[in-house]
Amino acid sequence: RRVHGGNSQGQLGINKKQSQFCGPELVKSLLGLPVYSLAAGGNQSYVLMCSGGLLASGSNIFGQLGVGDENDRDRFTPCSAIDGLFVSYVSCGEDHTALLISDGGLFTFGAGSCGQLGHDGYNHEQRPRKVAALSEKVIIQVACGRRHTLCTTDKCEVYTFGLGSSGQLGHGDTSNCTSPKYVDIWRSLPSELFNDNIKLSTIYSGGDQSFVSYKDVQLRDNADEMQHDVSLTPVDYRRMFNQRLLFNNDLIDTLSKVDESTILPSSDMELIES
Repeated sequence: RRVHGGNSQGQLGINKKQSQFCGPELVKSLLGLPVYSLAAGGNQSYVLMCSGGLLASGSNIFGQLGVGDENDRDRFTPCSAIDGLFVSYVSCGEDHTALLISDGGLFTFGAGSCGQLGHDGYNHEQRPRKVAALSEKVIIQVACGRRHTLCTTDKCEVYTFGLGSSGQLGHGDTSNCTSPKYVDIWRSLPSELFNDNIKLSTIYSGGDQSFVSYKDVQLRDNADEMQHDVSLTPVDYRRMFNQRLLFNNDLIDTLSKVDESTILPSSDMELIES
């Protein structure tokens, strides 16, 4: 993995004290590690491992690295506070972070000055803390804005919390919200478009704005077929993680059984051996 750009607080994770890198730099600490995905916030970065573990580097002034203190890191450090939890997805805002767990739980940490952590207050959190208000819900998507957070349940419900000064929470006002609050995403949909074929697809968040995409699906006559049709459900980041792992494992198993000489020309084999 190679990185470049601002590094004033160690967010590139390359263990070098230099404010910026204009050319790609190799992240030596990640060599040989099975990385699933990356996420970047204001001045912090995260690496989600195929094992469900999490590494973090960069600014930690509000505890947004989830390592239990407020000291910056200039190399990727394990978030030991999540030991025992299987992380499926990571999203981060300017100074806060949200983790989607395989069982549908949502954990947040970092800056909470606008209520963006959803813990019914404005405290900062140095360690991942479960959003208790959603403990009875199965969360399948999460998206962090600059200082607000969106999430979606398996029942196609959207909840938002945090900074609302630009109306980004979708509650019809500009107030902040410290706990997850339901958003009626169909309220402004034109009546001619609203029907049983319209289904929630994916949520997105920018700095101070939020987006919800929907899709028009054709319902099936067969109830059993409809029940098992993935197109009728919103995107589930947990399922995507599991599918990627299954694909990787199948690919590795397949490649381990292939004789290179059967798929490479002899000239290429000579180059490899040399």
